[in-house]
Amino acid sequence: MEHTKLLYVEDDMEVIENIKYLMSPYFTEIEIAQDGKEALKKFITFEPDVIVTDIQMPNMNGLEFVKNIREVDDKLPIVFLTAHNDSGKLMQAIELGAVAYVKKPFSLEVLKSAINKAIRTSMEHRKNSELLKEMDI
Repeated sequence: MEHTKLLYVEDDMEVIENIKYLMSPYFTEIEIAQDGKEALKKFITFEPDVIVTDIQMPNMNGLEFVKNIREVDDKLPIVFLTAHNDSGKLMQAIELGAVAYVKKPFSLEVLKSAINKAIRTSMEHRKNSELLKEMDI
């Protein structure tokens, strides 16, 4: 397994423990943040390969958090894992370049598919960055 890091942003401790357990086979490191402000700090120090975030959280919601991330990295794969059924929030997630929008309660297969897509996207991004460095671009 290639070294892959997940930043998971969620304010519900029960959901955090479940997702952390489900994601452990896919990631070598998992960092947790309980709101968008904490997640921004951890994004800088942890340098994740994939972000999974809720939308509704205290201090800074997931959409605001991702808007801030996109100012720094417009290619980082982001999965929204949320109870929101609001088409406006879905459209915002799409505009922010989300690789997936998974509704809670979620099907394990849907979540696995979203995570696999995010990891593939991250690996492609990493390979392209390495190629550009080699080419001195």
